Amino acid sequence: MFLRDTVSSAEFGVRNLECGVRNLECGIWSAEFGVRNLECGVRSLECGVRNLECGVWSAEFGVRSAEFGVRSLECGVRNLECGIWSAEFGLGSAEFGVRSAECGFGRANVGFFLQILWYEVCLCKAFYMNFRMILFVFTAIMLSASTLPAQNFFFGNDLSYVNEMEDCGVEYKESGAAKDVYQIFKDNGGNLVRLRLWHTPSWYDTLNMGKRYADFQDVRKSIARAKAQGMAVLLDFQLSDFWADPQRQLCPSAWLGVVNNLPLLKDSLYNYVFKTLSDLNAEGLLPEMVQIGNETNRGIVLSPAMDAAGWSLDWNRNSQLFKKAIQAVRDAENAAGKKVKVAIHIAGPADAGWLMQGFWSNGVTDFDIIGISYYWAWHKPTSITDAGNIVAQLKQLYAGKEVMIFETGYIWTTQFNDNASNIINVVHPNYAPASPENQRRWLVDMTQEVLNKGASGVLYWEPAWVSSTCWTPWGQGSHQEHATFFDFQNNLLPNGGIKWMQYPYENLVSTETPTAAIDLQITLDSSQRHLQVRIKGIDEDRQLTLQVLDASGKVLTTAPFSTGFGAMSATQVPIPVLPAGIYYAVVYDENVALGSRGFGVFQN
Repeated sequence: MFLRDTVSSAEFGVRNLECGVRNLECGIWSAEFGVRNLECGVRSLECGVRNLECGVWSAEFGVRSAEFGVRSLECGVRNLECGIWSAEFGLGSAEFGVRSAECGFGRANVGFFLQILWYEVCLCKAFYMNFRMILFVFTAIMLSASTLPAQNFFFGNDLSYVNEMEDCGVEYKESGAAKDVYQIFKDNGGNLVRLRLWHTPSWYDTLNMGKRYADFQDVRKSIARAKAQGMAVLLDFQLSDFWADPQRQLCPSAWLGVVNNLPLLKDSLYNYVFKTLSDLNAEGLLPEMVQIGNETNRGIVLSPAMDAAGWSLDWNRNSQLFKKAIQAVRDAENAAGKKVKVAIHIAGPADAGWLMQGFWSNGVTDFDIIGISYYWAWHKPTSITDAGNIVAQLKQLYAGKEVMIFETGYIWTTQFNDNASNIINVVHPNYAPASPENQRRWLVDMTQEVLNKGASGVLYWEPAWVSSTCWTPWGQGSHQEHATFFDFQNNLLPNGGIKWMQYPYENLVSTETPTAAIDLQITLDSSQRHLQVRIKGIDEDRQLTLQVLDASGKVLTTAPFSTGFGAMSATQVPIPVLPAGIYYAVVYDENVALGSRGFGVFQN
């Protein structure tokens, strides 16, 4: 069945059903509405179906305490003689079949999912097939809306440059057609987006258009885009105004006055992390994971003098700062009532062992993830096998901690597409020459190895930093266009690295959702007053309907539109002014839901 490997031992949360389904004589034995030992394959659902009360989880998808619309059986099931024959859907010999041709549910107003799914279904017409279709759409929406994807492994991508590239005129394409880049990554297996956050990147003020990126306002927009596609977010607190890495860890300019006063610096750090997460949570944008610093091999928030003095590591100072930042995360998650995983990020597998020993022995233990950067170009001769063994050692030494590859990259060509020098110019002899296929092979082999040794995710660094007319501090264009997942015309490489996320890995519990018969893309335009709707797979001109709903499931607007003709039809649908937040657009063909997509509205 299509829900296999989704919900482990799912009791589907409807215990002690108080929703009006008492004494239902339509085959619901032992009224736990059971979905116990569901044979429709429901296992290990980690995407927010916790404490389900009548099928409505507290996963921020809006339907809180919804009572599942069954109170007084107002969902159209009156005078039920639908006696339910042997459907084997976990309803315990429920005999879930249908008698009585007049038992349709008919647009009962029972919350968001029933609004979408129970669209005037007459149960007497092949109810079994209709029920399977309903479960299919239910599952697809559930997975796209949940804050954590229902997979045991994270396939992540750092998309921090995307907003800037689009402002610089870049249009991303797949199979030659323009497509929202976040949807490209989602459709190709991505379930995690990493985003860097700089404190005050004022150096952008004299660059290109003078617009800042990777600051709080830009990150808000990016998180909304990721969550609208149902992908989790890893927020990278760089704790600097500029790039932080093993060679440079400058404190933000706003903290220069207290950088040598450790108690005051700790307060500044705490307040910054706590306020950032609290402000994001207020807009429904709290990330699922955060990392304290970026590639922190030499510590964090160093003074200019300390940073310029060469490599040093003051564990007394460093550990106090880390513990204070982690405390800020814990306090923010407690205030929000939502879990946020904390990560330590180290550059180079070979350095992970002794650095983790330093963290641990200095009392930095309240974290969840050990993140590692691993690039062949910079970390050779550490092989893929070596990296896997280091993952295994860390898992053994720090029981209960996850280990992930937070950054990696591999080039698909040695050519340039602009005037900016490229930062990776080395290929592994076993994965030579540089080509899209070898880029994919490197990623697949490395992922399989660390997965075998217990890693819980791999993230690729800046796979969408393509060439543009804009400048960086070092040149015009991109320093990574030869290591992205796109060709020099910004078209997705069909055999390139992005296919790494869809490889059939061993030892991986897969929960792929069935592919829809149509290709539906819904994106918000720059004015935030129109939705661009693209549909592929409808061969004739059709009159469709688009509904926009907020996170609680309330219908905000309904608008008809025509698909037009052609392989990919495109139209603009006007929408009202919406406050910042995450919304869902559902396209109907008469009363049949063709699909739904999320989108984020942000404040300018």
